[in-house]
Amino acid sequence: MEKTCFIYLDAKNGKCTEARTIHDPSEVNPGFYAVGSYADYKEVVKGKKDFIEGVMQGVFKIKGDISKIMRHAKFIRAVANSISTFEATYLPLSPPLAGAEERQGN
Repeated sequence: MEKTCFIYLDAKNGKCTEARTIHDPSEVNPGFYAVGSYADYKEVVKGKKDFIEGVMQGVFKIKGDISKIMRHAKFIRAVANSISTFEATYLPLSPPLAGAEERQGN
C-alpha cells in the first residue's frame, strides 16, 4: 500500500451513525482512534484475527481520550465483532512488478 488510509466512524447510543474514508485525520475530531497495519486490519475484516485481542497484544494501538474509549467500549466491540460480516474489496499491498509474469516463465 502506497499511502495511509483513514476510516472515520461516529457513534451515538452504541450505534454507528456515520462511516466514511477521510484524507486527513485533522478533518474530524474523533476523541480516540485505532492504529494498525493494513495487513492486520485485513485479517480482522476477514474474521481471521480478533480486533480486541489485537489491541491487548499490541498489534493495534488505541489512542486518545480514555473516558470516550470506555464510554464507547460496547460500540468498539460490536464493530469489531461484526466487521467480518460485510462484503469487502481488498486493496493490493503493492503494485505488481512490470513484466513479472514474463520473468516467472523463464
